[in-house]
Amino acid sequence: MWGTDGLYFDSISRVDVPRWSTGRIALLGDAAYGATVGGMGTGSAVVGAYVLAGELAAAGGDHGRAFARYEELLRPFVTQCQEGGRRAGEFLAPPTQEAIDARNALLNDPQAVAAMLQEGEDISAAVELRTYGADERG
Repeated sequence: MWGTDGLYFDSISRVDVPRWSTGRIALLGDAAYGATVGGMGTGSAVVGAYVLAGELAAAGGDHGRAFARYEELLRPFVTQCQEGGRRAGEFLAPPTQEAIDARNALLNDPQAVAAMLQEGEDISAAVELRTYGADERG
């Protein structure tokens, strides 16, 4: 590291926004609720797109109602995903040699890895999705 001419350094960061919409603009995926690092970012973005599209169809043109419902339905799920991402970042990029050694020991333990994967699966299953009809008007 000390001898390289091209070192790049960045932080594992996320900004939490208090609202995902304003006026006729709604945020989705990482722009609204980036879960990062823990492997839930893509899944929460796809779920978010599904819910936003469904609520827009269900609201019959009332984007304000659709945006509010989208956030109401999705925020608890996303908050749980973000907490997992926060823990994953701390785990994957530990600040001390002791923590690095502990991380490496856990990643070499098949039972610990299975438990981590199960936790991710449990979080993924925690969202209950509505079935939106093509002609739905709410």
